Amino acid sequence: MSAMPNPALLRLPTELLVLVVGYLDPWDPRSPEETSSDLCSLRLVSRQLNDVALPALAERYFRNRCVMLRKNSLENLVAISRHPAFGPAVMHLTIRFPHWTGFPQRANTSRRPQDRDVEEEDVEKTGADLHAYYRLMEEQLFMMESGLTTTYIVHALSALPALKTLSVDEQLTAWGTADLVRLAGLELNDMLKAHESIGFSRHAIRAIVLAIIVSNTSLDQLNLSPGLGSGHTISLDMLAFSPTDLQLVQPRPVHVASLNLVVQPSSDMDFSIDNAVSHFLQFVALFPGLERLLLEFDAVDDCTFFRPLSQRLRLQGLRSLHLTGLECTAGELLGLLRAHKSSLQHVGLSQVDVAAGDGGGWRAVLASVRDEALIQTLEMDSCSEEGQDVGYREPGSEGLVRCDFLQVNNRIFPGSPDWTTMIDGLVIGDGDEEEQESD
Repeated sequence: MSAMPNPALLRLPTELLVLVVGYLDPWDPRSPEETSSDLCSLRLVSRQLNDVALPALAERYFRNRCVMLRKNSLENLVAISRHPAFGPAVMHLTIRFPHWTGFPQRANTSRRPQDRDVEEEDVEKTGADLHAYYRLMEEQLFMMESGLTTTYIVHALSALPALKTLSVDEQLTAWGTADLVRLAGLELNDMLKAHESIGFSRHAIRAIVLAIIVSNTSLDQLNLSPGLGSGHTISLDMLAFSPTDLQLVQPRPVHVASLNLVVQPSSDMDFSIDNAVSHFLQFVALFPGLERLLLEFDAVDDCTFFRPLSQRLRLQGLRSLHLTGLECTAGELLGLLRAHKSSLQHVGLSQVDVAAGDGGGWRAVLASVRDEALIQTLEMDSCSEEGQDVGYREPGSEGLVRCDFLQVNNRIFPGSPDWTTMIDGLVIGDGDEEEQESD
């Protein structure tokens, strides 16, 4: 963009200037980073152009924000929240968990003291600034232990009136990451498996949830899925809150409509299943207005956790339930649905394997849902029975069997089979059982 604007541009009516700014925003093939100078330069031309360009700038660059739990990143978020145009534009906030561990690029705290000098010397040869690293490490510990992390997030959430979703995931790059890497000359750690990382993540989740509750923020969705795809997702003990925390937050009404949780399966837990389920139930109880629950196991839970959970989970007002990555029996799955019959309308199941033992297989599940009117709609994606793929083919047809995505309902959506038709067309494995008499 030219430093000296065309004088005719300054004489355009406001309506045409809005069109000019709008053209710079959605249709430019370049990335937002490449076009940011265009909008910023346009705002400097005149007060009129600044007023016109400001909403487009806010919509393009502040609708989605991503920060990490570092002082500079959270201070930036607080500053945005206080801005009269940028704060109201933020609708989706992502928080990432990059962090430092006790020694650069190392998480093993059992190393011998005499090895430390050798390792530090090797690290410094790579151009790393260990003095900056240790200073940043101290700042990280102070932020978490002093409660300053929660304070920053409370101030930000309280001033973001349009915020709809808060996510903890790895989808975006957090603001300030590049500065920290440049200062220390070392990469931050994104993994959650090391002992120090587990402690950091436990503090981080606690800080975020406490901030939501203390700020009385209403969210359409809270998504907790750090480490998804890396095999280092949330362990259930990270959801544990101390009795003091629970006394602080339980009297406060907070509205989170949808909760998405991706957790490690029971095989990775070093504590009792009963404690794990108790931690989960206490955590979910923090959000009494919950209407949608999405629970994903990374990787597949072999029913060790789901079995007691299905017996104890009771969410008043739950309308939608999605389960991904588990093995269970028909009886366990149906028990959970029956416990929420008064409110539950929709169920989504992905990569769910039903054992044909207690209560039968998928045909028994569908027949019970139909006969007891447990839910209105069911979605199945890549499900199985005793390890064999579950698919659907129109009854009486010799066409292809669909296994990837199946939707069953009481004819709410045109083209989807009702319960009886679905039962008649169900195909297990290679179809040897499809001729069995339907329930």
